[in-house]
Amino acid sequence: MLRQLIFLAAVCAVLGDGFAKKFGFSKAMTSCLGDDVYYGWRNHVFQAMMACSVEETVLPQHEEQDASEESGTDYTEQPLLLSLNHKEKIQEVIVTSTQPPEHEAVFSAPVLKQMAAKVEAKLGNITCVLKKLNYLEEDFDVNYDFLREELRTSVLFETLDDSVKADLIAALDYCEEYMKSAPPENPDSPMPKKLQDMLGFLKCERRTRLHVCMKYDFIKNLGDYDLSGFRKEGEGNAQMAEKLIHLTWGLEADDELQLY
Repeated sequence: MLRQLIFLAAVCAVLGDGFAKKFGFSKAMTSCLGDDVYYGWRNHVFQAMMACSVEETVLPQHEEQDASEESGTDYTEQPLLLSLNHKEKIQEVIVTSTQPPEHEAVFSAPVLKQMAAKVEAKLGNITCVLKKLNYLEEDFDVNYDFLREELRTSVLFETLDDSVKADLIAALDYCEEYMKSAPPENPDSPMPKKLQDMLGFLKCERRTRLHVCMKYDFIKNLGDYDLSGFRKEGEGNAQMAEKLIHLTWGLEADDELQLY
């Protein structure tokens, strides 16, 4: 059952567009990293989240934009999370506006401001957490050197299997190279390039980490597969696991192989 959960997580998250549900993802991580390592690291992250919950939101700006040049209403003092009253107001607008009068906005300006504030709060929180963990530099660049060093030397990962640790470091190397060659900033996006890069890194790191864990789950369970005629001469278990990962993905890759 656990292996099926990891397969499901991989199909949904590693090579597809969506991420696994938190429960399935946690099961995959604990199977691969071990309870002590995964939950110890998760508690480390949680402490950073709690510290950030009472700190001011700070986000990077577009390089060509200076805060002093912004015009219009200043929303920095707006509450960052939707209150219950605002949630009720949104629901009321949606329900009562199924047939809106001509020229009447379905979502009012205050509601849109609150929606924007909520998104800003989420982005501000994860940015703060990454800085608290030293995963993000003060200039909002990803601190790849620290991430690799943490895996090598931190007490958080001292019991982690050396081969898993090496693959996780290689995954970080891949994400760093991938982000260097990633598409340039989308000029139409309201997000600064630094923020776009940060989100790109988070997506890459989470997927590659799950890919590594899926690989080791396959290695543990190669006995479930008759690999005669499938294994080439000289191929080891790690190479066979990679083949099975891509075989699993290929069988489920319906949306990824469509043009419409």
